[in-house]
Amino acid sequence: MVQRTTDRSNLLVQIRAISYIPFMPQLNISVPDGLKQWAEARVAEGRYSSASDYIRDLLRQDQDRAAELRWLQAEIDKGRASSIDPRPVREIFAHAKARATNG
Repeated sequence: MVQRTTDRSNLLVQIRAISYIPFMPQLNISVPDGLKQWAEARVAEGRYSSASDYIRDLLRQDQDRAAELRWLQAEIDKGRASSIDPRPVREIFAHAKARATNG
């Protein structure tokens, strides 16, 4: 919101932020100069508003990747725990292909 008030000698412009910024804990990290320059370059490209924004995005991507790996490992564990199919491999693939084709 911009408010303008007239003082005797000049025009005073007051800018008040209306947005609410929640408190975020801080995490300070040290990085080599090359990584700092890399982060600053990502910000300069305009995709991120700050180096902090870039780092938050990297952390979220890492969280997503870890979740995908947990899911994949759970599926592998389920497969290992299941019994071995006595059918020949060709028959298993033919059955899977037929299911994929016929829905």
